[in-house]
Amino acid sequence: MRAFLVFACILLAIPALLIGGVGGPTDRPFLIAGAILLGSATIAVALPGGGAGGRERA
Repeated sequence: MRAFLVFACILLAIPALLIGGVGGPTDRPFLIAGAILLGSATIAVALPGGGAGGRERA
């Protein structure tokens, strides 16, 4: 599940960052959304136990 979350976040972040980076000031929310998605992917990778809340999986 963690791999899917990271994949989905990165897949959605790429177009958002491109639109926000190339566009003008009115496209700034896309840049912010892309940064939030990349941050979410980073957090998902850094969670111990695969994001199971610190619980060990059986």
